[in-house]
Amino acid sequence: MTRRMYNRMSVPLLLGIVFILGFFIRILSGSPAVHTDLVYSPGIRQKPPGAKTPGDTAVSFYMLLDSGQYEKAGDLALEPDFVGTGRDAALAERVGPGTFYGWTDTKRFVERTRRELGQGGAGITLKNIRVDSVLTVDFASPLQDAPLQGIEDAYLVDISGNLLGACTIFRWDKQVMVLRIDKKYKLLLSGTKSAKSFFYQSWFSNIEEIGNLRGVQR
Repeated sequence: MTRRMYNRMSVPLLLGIVFILGFFIRILSGSPAVHTDLVYSPGIRQKPPGAKTPGDTAVSFYMLLDSGQYEKAGDLALEPDFVGTGRDAALAERVGPGTFYGWTDTKRFVERTRRELGQGGAGITLKNIRVDSVLTVDFASPLQDAPLQGIEDAYLVDISGNLLGACTIFRWDKQVMVLRIDKKYKLLLSGTKSAKSFFYQSWFSNIEEIGNLRGVQR
């Protein structure tokens, strides 16, 4: 009987020893002990860092989209209007660089983004949003007939994060332009989209699946 109890105890003991050894081997080899890419539900929701720097402005824009605060997100952005008043931007057949009708006002930005992303950001879940690099550049407007006056500085901000689908986890990155105008930072959106697709899809690039409910792929 004692031998049988010993055998029962030895299995979990050996498993525990193997787990501990594996843990220390991962640390000593430089590998993360925990896949933080899969940690998506912190106990406390992070607040947008504000707009005191180009990087903070970019991070705040995406965090505000995630939380459904579209009006505040719109206030941090400049979006050229290639559609024109009286047309439904979300359903436009073709929107691209061309005739510049002005800048998208906050009301239209909020209405369209709410249709695309849902009330309160219900249609999108973003996590681990981070700035990878910030580079000061000389700014040359890519927009035709778009008045951009008072530009003090221009920055290219490389930003990345995770996008959660229903059962899939994606990693994305994007290089965005942030302008300093009248001592305030503004994210310059492309304002373009492919036919019959959503505007917000142009705010992400290099979307790559990294895992699903069955575990990490790579």
